[in-house]
Amino acid sequence: MIRILFTSLISAAAVLKSAVAMDMSGDEVIIVGSSTVTPFGQAVVERVNTDGAQRLVIDTTGTSGGISLFCRSETISFAPILLASRAMTEEEMKACSVQLADEIREYKVGLSGIVLAEKAGNRPLKLTTSHIYRALAAFLPSSDEDCVFVSNKNETWHDIDPALPKRPIQVFGPPATSGTRGSFLSLAMEHGALQDTCIQVLKARDKEHFYRVVHDLRVDGAWIDAGENNHTIIAAISGIPDAVGILGYADVAAYSDIITSLTINGVSPNLSTIASGDYALSRFLRFYTKLGAEKNNTLVSEFVAEMTSQEAIGASGYLVDQGLISLDSMSMETAVLDLSN
Repeated sequence: MIRILFTSLISAAAVLKSAVAMDMSGDEVIIVGSSTVTPFGQAVVERVNTDGAQRLVIDTTGTSGGISLFCRSETISFAPILLASRAMTEEEMKACSVQLADEIREYKVGLSGIVLAEKAGNRPLKLTTSHIYRALAAFLPSSDEDCVFVSNKNETWHDIDPALPKRPIQVFGPPATSGTRGSFLSLAMEHGALQDTCIQVLKARDKEHFYRVVHDLRVDGAWIDAGENNHTIIAAISGIPDAVGILGYADVAAYSDIITSLTINGVSPNLSTIASGDYALSRFLRFYTKLGAEKNNTLVSEFVAEMTSQEAIGASGYLVDQGLISLDSMSMETAVLDLSN
């Protein structure tokens, strides 16, 4: 864990150094943030960079890592755009605004789903959020009657539910800097945990303890941090028969010849179920800007205009062709759902 954190800090420092160099040139703008949103952002960048010059450049830092760079007060004139696969929390937004002494703008660009996927051709796992919680939580209540928390000893999916196969629990997922991981913890782990009476009692008594318990993932090999590169997860699950990976919907759709999605709570992720909100792990994708940079930097304003255009994110937009689910396809019910993660 310490080595992973140290590596992340080195990576963030390298991105910051790169960003400073870009800002000093006066010709380039660095964009930071989510690996899930990066492919969509890159398609927009290529449209804005029409003269062939790399004036807009994306560094994939993960949403949380991107927030750290975006919100640093000395970076007011660079890293002016943050790609995010989860919403900034109210606390993050307030702290960021104070640090920057500037207004932050949020733009929702579409929908996606967090997908649990496995090697194509496997006997499919049919999971619930409760299964996911009981597979990956570091600690579980010892029983329904005894709410003492003990280390999670489940080794196979069958240990959790006799209806599931005797396959080892091995899940490749994104690191702590990832917005996908943050959304996964909120949408899958929290929802699954709350099916447990002991967890319901814990949340009512001590929300801080509840949060720690539900968000604490196993470190015994059942959960494997696979880094910000989604292709690492795709390679792992396509090559390891029993492995499961956590990815964005667009990634799974793009590699449907070698990996396939799992059903969650009896619902398969697809354009319809994600747009309707029937799929439990649906979420918004978005980006943030610094208002001062948006007003005063032509590249930033051009990116915003293109990324929010109907040509890009409308029902027939070119980003929809790449796997983004258009806000135009949302049902009226979905429009009022809390998909803030």
